[in-house]
Amino acid sequence: MSDKLDILLIDDSADDREAIGRLLRKSETPQFNITEAECGESGLDSLRGTAFDCVLLDFSMPKDDGLTILREIVLRFPEIGIVMMNGLGNERVAVDALKSGAQDYIQKSDLSTPTLLKSIQSAMLSKQQEAEIIRRANYDDLTGLANRRLFDERLEHAMARSGQSTVLAVILFDLNGFKPINDTYGHAVGDKVLKEVADRCRRALRSGDTIARLGGDEFVVLLENLPDDGLQVASSVEQRLAESICGSPYEIDGQSLGIDLSIGTGLFPTMARSRADLLRVADEKMYRMKRGGSPPAGGGETADEGAACTFG
Repeated sequence: MSDKLDILLIDDSADDREAIGRLLRKSETPQFNITEAECGESGLDSLRGTAFDCVLLDFSMPKDDGLTILREIVLRFPEIGIVMMNGLGNERVAVDALKSGAQDYIQKSDLSTPTLLKSIQSAMLSKQQEAEIIRRANYDDLTGLANRRLFDERLEHAMARSGQSTVLAVILFDLNGFKPINDTYGHAVGDKVLKEVADRCRRALRSGDTIARLGGDEFVVLLENLPDDGLQVASSVEQRLAESICGSPYEIDGQSLGIDLSIGTGLFPTMARSRADLLRVADEKMYRMKRGGSPPAGGGETADEGAACTFG
């Protein structure tokens, strides 16, 4: 635990908030910044504006159902640990709270500085472990990018949200010069190249765009809510990716390395109306450019045709 933790205390009783705050302030390590909310609505407002380490939530509030507020916090702020508190010794409440997403449960009659510290620590540790499980399931260990599983999930949801009314793009690309780097300099150097490619991709894209590593040296980008037919934005992103990835050499372990990039885009729903067809269109365009050679970045290729670039 860090030296100072930000705690949101949601409880309709001013007396209880004062007593709980007093118990927390008795702690020398860690120390607490405590924000109080007298109802669920004001608690949710506080969560929208501040990053908290843990929420202490009262179960029984006259104007709010504690379980409803709990579920709302879990849905909107899944990264925050939650301790449910209750003035009545009811095991059913504890079971319902834990099933609804609380990390720990404590009766107010048992409140003390040690029990509060233990519950807060337990909630934070549980949430950290949960986050690590989610990270391992959804992100590539080497690059930190989304993996195939998470990309497929986001693409499916994006297509479902858009229906046929808004345009989205899938941009596939791979690194033509990557295998010779691996063969000549070894996998340790190759891994560093892949990590640098991932960093360059992040810099070339908006924060809301999805970039995933599908495996090996193959990557994919998902662009959502594109204007018009999506072609102009997709072409611009292709260009930025090409310039970022191929525009300068990779200086790794004393070697100056160049990368070739083949890239192809599929647009939904203008080029394909299903997930499988969308990926097939992008894949075919990428391999068409791979077979056709590697024109320099900015050579006039469009998202409808694919693009490739060479450094060196």
